[in-house]
Amino acid sequence: MLGAYLEGNVGNWGDASIVTAFPPFDHDEPVIPEPSPEGRRRYRTIWISDIHLGTRGCNAGMLIDFLDSTDSETMYLVGDIIDGWRLKKRFYWPAAHNEVIWRILKRARRGTRIVYVPGNHDEMFRQFSGLNFGGVEFAARRFTRLPTDAGCWCCTATSSTVSCSPIAGSRSSVTRSTR
Repeated sequence: MLGAYLEGNVGNWGDASIVTAFPPFDHDEPVIPEPSPEGRRRYRTIWISDIHLGTRGCNAGMLIDFLDSTDSETMYLVGDIIDGWRLKKRFYWPAAHNEVIWRILKRARRGTRIVYVPGNHDEMFRQFSGLNFGGVEFAARRFTRLPTDAGCWCCTATSSTVSCSPIAGSRSSVTRSTR
């Protein structure tokens, strides 16, 4: 079996009976060049959920475009970022999925706070709650106050949901008539 690996017959393109492996990742820069941070739209917080890296249905290209055009102080990765369920059944990990991971880790190195709240498909990461790997904080759940034009909102991220509600005493998002 090692001979097949050395000959390059291992990966997502080979015979289904051969054990698969990650595509080669021996470079310090992404295959798809990342544009410079200048000119990106800046946000205080970005929430990303249900990417399902490791599946054929993942649209990594669109996510790469989004990451290349935005920047934030904090990024929450909320549930099902990596689809461990699908990877257990059949391994699929194209180079574009490495590109997504590379861009997220690069943001952490540049100072963006990255918080990963695992969901049900990436439950294998729950055991790392409270730890920090490569600038990515792993958390079981996260509470955040978001000041908006409609007042302050409290957003709660758990392994399965993100819910936001107005904080008591702040302006509501409901428009009231002044008659």
